Amino acid sequence: MKVLSQIKDRTFAVELDDKDFENEDMIYVSHEVCHFVGQAYIQCKDYSTPDFKGNDFRWHKHDIPVRVNLGIDVRTMIELVLPYLQEHYNLQPKHIEGGNYNYLGNPITLCGCGKEEKVDSRTYISTKKRFEKVEEDYKPTGKWHVIETRHKYDCLGEVKYEDEVSEYDIDQKYL
Repeated sequence: MKVLSQIKDRTFAVELDDKDFENEDMIYVSHEVCHFVGQAYIQCKDYSTPDFKGNDFRWHKHDIPVRVNLGIDVRTMIELVLPYLQEHYNLQPKHIEGGNYNYLGNPITLCGCGKEEKVDSRTYISTKKRFEKVEEDYKPTGKWHVIETRHKYDCLGEVKYEDEVSEYDIDQKYL
């Protein structure tokens, strides 16, 4: 979403981008910040407002989707967020055991930001992993299907390389 103009005080005209309608969640760490990227929604001021028009809004009748990036500094993640998440009752493996937990959520893409790797004069960077829940008849099977993409580039920009893509399944141990 981009702000086109300010109408007055807290009133703005905005334009949505294609990215605002992407429903894929992403997590990545860039040096000193942990990023959580996903879709949020701006609600209508009045729900009696007529439904939005257009194919983009077939699932968004009374809200506008907006792509957001929440950045949390690494110190706060380590000292506050991670201990809270690790101790939370609903984030323990027993919460999803027994086959009663069926909510699958959206696939999450993890973007690794490790050091550059030199292999045969190619430089590898920005590994992207997309985890998709494997389903049988709409029930989780305890497995994730991973599609990993390794982007390659030539530092001098003289050669174009194809991305390497690999796919594999892993067993789910934790949510």
